[in-house]
Amino acid sequence: MSQATDNSRTKEQLSGVDALAIGRLARELAEKVEDNTATLPIKMQLTVDSQDFGAECLPVSLVAKIADLLRDVAEGRDVAVVPADLLIGSESAAAILGVSRPWVNTLIDRGDIPGELNGSKRRVRVSDVVAFRRADDDRRHNGQDWSFHDETIDDYGT
Repeated sequence: MSQATDNSRTKEQLSGVDALAIGRLARELAEKVEDNTATLPIKMQLTVDSQDFGAECLPVSLVAKIADLLRDVAEGRDVAVVPADLLIGSESAAAILGVSRPWVNTLIDRGDIPGELNGSKRRVRVSDVVAFRRADDDRRHNGQDWSFHDETIDDYGT
C-alpha cells in the first residue's frame, strides 16, 4: 500500500472483503511461522493477476515480517517500510503512537520504550516504538491494564 505524502491525496481504503482476506492470509502466515519450529525456510509462491512469478524459499523471520505487515494493512493502518534500527526522535515516535511528545518522553524515561539520550534529545528505534504500539494494542484488545497482575487488594492492607 502506498502512503500519501500530501493532503490532497486520500489514503487507499480496503473493502471489508479485502480486509478480511488479507487478515486471513496474515493469520495463516503467522500460523505457518509458529508451526515451523525448526526455523527452516518457508516456500512461498507469488501470483499477481494470474501471472505466476515462481516460488522461492524465504527465511522464517521474513515470513513473520510479511505476516505483521499484512495484519497492519488488514487493520487499516498506514504502512511504511523502514530499517528497524532507524533512530527517530520523540516527536516522530509520538506521531507513530498517536500521543504527545511529552508522554513519549515519559515512556522513554520510565523504560517502557528503550531509548537513548543524545545531549538533551531522546532517540528511540522504530522497532521499539512499533513493538510498544503492538503490545499496547494487544493489551487494550484483551481488556488488560498496566497494573501489576500479582497485586491483590490484600497487598494494600484493605
